[in-house]
Amino acid sequence: MRSAMVFVGLFQFMIGGHLDIWITGAGSHQPLPSAHVRLVKLGVTVEDVSRLEGRMQFSNLTPGRYTLIVDAPGYETNYSDVSVPEDFVAMVDLRPRQAPAQDVPQPPGPANPIRRLLRKLFG
Repeated sequence: MRSAMVFVGLFQFMIGGHLDIWITGAGSHQPLPSAHVRLVKLGVTVEDVSRLEGRMQFSNLTPGRYTLIVDAPGYETNYSDVSVPEDFVAMVDLRPRQAPAQDVPQPPGPANPIRRLLRKLFG
């Protein structure tokens, strides 16, 4: 029995795992037209892919923990941890990026008290 478990464990490392990724817009749950995905293990990029359909698959991954980094134009970057082979599907909902605050003119502040005093003294 013990040798069968060792064989199964070694078999998993030889085959490698796969990971399906679905990328949607938060709230709409519709696939994004384009996205850039990086799969990082121990600080090293294993896969770096851009796709147009909102879905991708990585195959022959060595078992272990990965960081999934997903970004798309107009959306915030998403960081997720996944474990292969346990996690075989990752659903990523990207939130729309917030519009930068517009420069709003500030009302003039109170006059400088020293300048006011100088005007009083010297007219």
